[in-house]
Amino acid sequence: MFILKLLLKIALFPLFLIMCFIKSWVGVLSKIGCVILGLFYLLMLVIIVMYISMKMWDAVIMGVAFSFAAFLVTFGAVAVGVAIEDITDKLSNILAS
Repeated sequence: MFILKLLLKIALFPLFLIMCFIKSWVGVLSKIGCVILGLFYLLMLVIIVMYISMKMWDAVIMGVAFSFAAFLVTFGAVAVGVAIEDITDKLSNILAS
C-alpha cells in the first residue's frame, strides 16, 4: 500500500506543479482583467446615461445587454479561477498525506 501511495504521489506531482503555475497566472490575469473591466463598466455607464438623456431607448437596452454580457464573462472567469484553486488544494492535500 505504501508503494502504491508513493507512486501516486510521484505521478501527481507534475500535475500539481502545472496547476500551481496556471493558478498563479489566472490570479495575475484576473487582477489585470478587473482593472480593464472596471474601466469598461465606467465607460458603459457614461454611454448609457448619454443614451438616456437623448431618449434613445433601443440603444439603452443594447448598452445594458452588453454590460450584462461582460458581467457574465467576468463571473465565468471567476468560477474557472475558483475551480482551478479547488483542484490545486485537493492535489496538495493528496500529496501532503
